[in-house]
Amino acid sequence: MNASTHLAVGAFAGLTTVEYFSSGSSEFEKLFWAFIGGFVSHLFLDALPHEEYSVHGLKLGGVLLVEIVVTSVFLLSFVRSLSLKLIIISGMIGGAFPDAINLFRLYVVNIPSLRFLGNIVHVIHFRRGSFFHLTFSFYAQAVITAITILLVKFKTAS
Repeated sequence: MNASTHLAVGAFAGLTTVEYFSSGSSEFEKLFWAFIGGFVSHLFLDALPHEEYSVHGLKLGGVLLVEIVVTSVFLLSFVRSLSLKLIIISGMIGGAFPDAINLFRLYVVNIPSLRFLGNIVHVIHFRRGSFFHLTFSFYAQAVITAITILLVKFKTAS
């Protein structure tokens, strides 16, 4: 999945996880649960058949930077509460974390333990040639992202 989808769904999953699993929790615990919600959302999204980026290196870095900035602006612009903003950011980080591990290993430092960790986290990642006939294109992922941003907006408005 693309970064925007992981970030938006991670934010929504983080908010939802905090809503259901952290009653009476400290702020740190809420941020932890938001991260876990985002992280789990990444695993579910990657299990779905989807298109991957066809660019690499600096071009990929540029694409990711634009996606991160634009998605962050949309997700955070309508939230006034600092606590909610931190929960959304924590969910976004959780949603992006598995891919961030792999990108760090590929483009910054190739540590064998990071490769092992990345392989474990992506054990259910969709592989080409799967039995699924449906593939989420970048357009479908953009629609999922837009809908999820709206869901975050409505969830934080209440």
